[in-house]
Amino acid sequence: MRILPFILGAGLALSGCGQASSTPPAATIAGRATAGPTCPVQPMTGDACANRKVAGARIDIVDAGGRTVGHALTARDGSYAVSVPPGRRYTVRGEPVTGLMSAPRPVVARAGTAGSTIRVDLVYDTGIR
Repeated sequence: MRILPFILGAGLALSGCGQASSTPPAATIAGRATAGPTCPVQPMTGDACANRKVAGARIDIVDAGGRTVGHALTARDGSYAVSVPPGRRYTVRGEPVTGLMSAPRPVVARAGTAGSTIRVDLVYDTGIR
């Protein structure tokens, strides 16, 4: 009976040897979603009317074939990040958010090399004029 645990342990230890990782290195598309304008008249100086952060917005990353390859929900500070295969062109789309007039315009971006991050910020329209 003592040999069985040894054989099982040795088999498990060797089962991972020589196998390549099934997950290729990724690039990252990251940014921040904000909403503006926040005042009917924008002042010339100061940030009293700066765009506000949009939390909980769904951001979709769509490939050239129209397939959603990843998505994220924005954090409290409006930030998001999605891992994607590197070197390809993607469209970054913010889904509509309740209480805001419209979703941001889609942005086309090319992911960099593996391990790199490209920044894509999105601005929702508040409808304030």
